[in-house]
Amino acid sequence: MDDKKLYLYLNAFLVKSEYASIKYSDFLKTSSQVNAYELDNKHELDGMLFIKKPEEKSPIWRGFTEKLIGSPLGELANRSSSAVLIIKTAKATMVFTFGYGRFLIDTQYFVHDFGIKTALNTLKHDSLRSVDLFTLEDQAVQKKSQASRESSIGVFGIDISRDVLRAVTGSPKSGINLKNISGGDSVYSFGIEINISEIACLVDLLSD
Repeated sequence: MDDKKLYLYLNAFLVKSEYASIKYSDFLKTSSQVNAYELDNKHELDGMLFIKKPEEKSPIWRGFTEKLIGSPLGELANRSSSAVLIIKTAKATMVFTFGYGRFLIDTQYFVHDFGIKTALNTLKHDSLRSVDLFTLEDQAVQKKSQASRESSIGVFGIDISRDVLRAVTGSPKSGINLKNISGGDSVYSFGIEINISEIACLVDLLSD
């Protein structure tokens, strides 16, 4: 059925308002090799889907292992899948990436602190599992701290006089129908059970 909900893990990026009217393809890096697909009109969505053109790769150690057995190992060839979905509503334009899709987009067009701010607004502050810090010492240092169980921010020993919070991972607040929330810089990542008819509402919700 078309309205069946699927569980997806999404990476969301909010387009800066001043770029809301540019061509969808402009949100991608000029070096991105993609195929573009229009969305089915029956969904009444304004947007476009970009799929990275398939590229077959083999691990650098393939030749070594083939020499060991004296025959080719065709199963070692693999393809990575990447996609970028752009959805525009009356309120905002948002990009969702799948696979390695985040490496296809040009980050200059996105709100730089959308990920960290949205994560802090949607997760329980006593449910943190990891934090990324940028410490302003004599030499700037990036740190990643993980807790063995869900914890409050105090467990991570943050010094507000010198530490800048860069990214967080935790569980959602009550009433937030998302799972496994992470946010840092411009990217907000989360799990969700969703059907196509709910995508536009999701864009509006996250852009508040």
